[in-house]
Amino acid sequence: MASGDSFALRRRRMARPNASLLLLFALSGVCLPARAPAQVPEAQAETEAELEALVEDGLLAEEAQPALSELLREGVDLSTAPREVLATLPGLSRADVEALLLAREQGARGTDVAQVLAPAQRSQLAPFLRASDGAAHALSGRARLATVFAATDGEPPPALLQLRLAVGTWLSAGLVLASTRQQPGEVRWDEARHELWTTPPVLSLQLPRGYARVALGRWEVLAGTFRVGFAQRLTLDTTGRPEPDGALADVAVLSPASAASSCANADGGCGAQGDGTRATPDFRWRDGFRGLAASVRNVELAHGVTLSASGFASLAPRTLSPSELVDRARCPEPRSTNAACRAPAATVEGASEGRLARSALPGLLDEAAGGGHVSVQLGPQAHVGLTGYAAAPLWRAGAASLDVQESSRLPDGGPFGAVGVDGGLGLGLFTLLAEAARSFDSVRGRGGDVALLQRTLLSGPAEELELQLRYYGPDYDNPYARPPAAPDEEEGLRARNEAGARLALLTHQLAPWRLRGTVDVSHELRTEDGQFLPRISSSLRADGDALGGVTPTVLLEQTHRKVTEAACGAPSCGSDTLRATVRVRARLTRWLDVAVQYRHAVELAGGEAPAQGGSALLEVAARPGAFLRIRSRVRWSAPDLLAPDLEGHGATGTVEVDWRAPAGLLAHVGYRLTPDLATAPGSPGPEHRFHLDVEACW
Repeated sequence: MASGDSFALRRRRMARPNASLLLLFALSGVCLPARAPAQVPEAQAETEAELEALVEDGLLAEEAQPALSELLREGVDLSTAPREVLATLPGLSRADVEALLLAREQGARGTDVAQVLAPAQRSQLAPFLRASDGAAHALSGRARLATVFAATDGEPPPALLQLRLAVGTWLSAGLVLASTRQQPGEVRWDEARHELWTTPPVLSLQLPRGYARVALGRWEVLAGTFRVGFAQRLTLDTTGRPEPDGALADVAVLSPASAASSCANADGGCGAQGDGTRATPDFRWRDGFRGLAASVRNVELAHGVTLSASGFASLAPRTLSPSELVDRARCPEPRSTNAACRAPAATVEGASEGRLARSALPGLLDEAAGGGHVSVQLGPQAHVGLTGYAAAPLWRAGAASLDVQESSRLPDGGPFGAVGVDGGLGLGLFTLLAEAARSFDSVRGRGGDVALLQRTLLSGPAEELELQLRYYGPDYDNPYARPPAAPDEEEGLRARNEAGARLALLTHQLAPWRLRGTVDVSHELRTEDGQFLPRISSSLRADGDALGGVTPTVLLEQTHRKVTEAACGAPSCGSDTLRATVRVRARLTRWLDVAVQYRHAVELAGGEAPAQGGSALLEVAARPGAFLRIRSRVRWSAPDLLAPDLEGHGATGTVEVDWRAPAGLLAHVGYRLTPDLATAPGSPGPEHRFHLDVEACW
């Protein structure tokens, strides 16, 4: 077995900038596996709160945060983690993932696997990693108890219990128990009044997540709540991972949103609750699949040819907001502007009777879904696959006349689904990946559309270049597609009605800087007046290695979008947004870090005067002991720096204390202050929010 030192030495030699070496590899025909990880942004974080802060600071894409939070909480064993997990870890290129897999193939285990990475990468990944106990029947577990509450909240705070148990790698189980206080009670549809009625929220105990998983050799069976995804995410993906490949147990929970008024009614008819006091929202979870999923991996069909297959069946509730609904008995024509096609009223019964203003409505809709994926691996450099699913909404008793509005993510009209084919081919340093899909739905006058996604990657020892070409038809109505797309939405979905190309570059050639650059060009395929409406966005991020204890980050972003004549009142006009972010982290002593950041944005639209906004933060992290970490940050933001009377300005201050005991106990205590900077009378005042999170591992 090769030593960790030999792996590290080989890695250093590979990382030397050498154009002739790149050319030699490209011409030699050395084939790498045709499954390539997407580029994952840098994310220097030790806790989930820090990941959320990076999203707030504009340094981490919001869609990347849930998957990273999951890996941070569960931990990753580099000795056994599959390729899709390694591809999700922050800061790793395709060459890094291949180097980790090669080290494992050559016998490296434990910490030796990580020695193929640069020291800065190992430091970045350290919070995400866990060591393997190496025992096939060892019992391990993780229990978490959390609560969040606001100082002005007079009700019992929401609480959460997450529990995971595992026996080696072959058996695992988990569940989530959560108390809810703001979820509406029983929901019913009144056919006579054409209105929704619900009972007032009460304190209740929910079991939203739970699973049991058995893995024996090539076979794996998962029962309970899960997420699933395959290929290039064009046909089916709910995992949030860059390269999904199967079903994942789902016990993910989101932190409560900011405190809001304790009155949920639009007309304020809450009685004593209508005094404007703030209540802490409940813990949240996304709708997912619930049922049974099974897979078999790497069944040999012939020499060098293997088959893998996965399938699932689900019957899961779907949570809808009142604004997503429409009464088809009064509005038979979808997408009509008639007043009868507005969302029906949702009324809270009882002493606090009034129109429901917020909160999602449970108990109205179930979704039956099923599908699967079959993939054939043709040697190490090629594969082909087939993915498909079908889903049908099942409205509960008494709500048969209801449907969803076109603004909902779910297609209206009835059953929907998609089927797609994918493939990959490795040619030296080149990797070609593609997926084509066809959606099916019950939307009147549509019925679905086609979508295409193709990726070409060039991966070298110190750089990675990716070209994406995409086409999503105007009627590609697939709520379970998660491919790359422009940030705007049409009828609740991003991946539809656009054609575009994206070029992304990652390079370590300009040491000590690591550069990530992207250019994305797209346009809408169908517009109301047939105009050509291009969208161009680009970004350049430079992360420097620590030099003298100082680690800089610079991020430049640009977005241009042409808008219609009706939107701006001129024959041709567009909007431009420019953003610049500078962040500097300094290690003042062995136990004290300080970070400062400023972000400035300029918006130009329709020949008007430019609007300028900005945000700034100061962050201090201290380690006064081996097991104690204290982190504090102050953040100020202003969407319009020239606004009078601090209108729109916001500020937050947080203090977090993490104590990690050697026995596997982790305690997190947090305090967040959001002062009220508004000068208008009747403002709700500052928010004082507390967070307690205790986790035990064994």
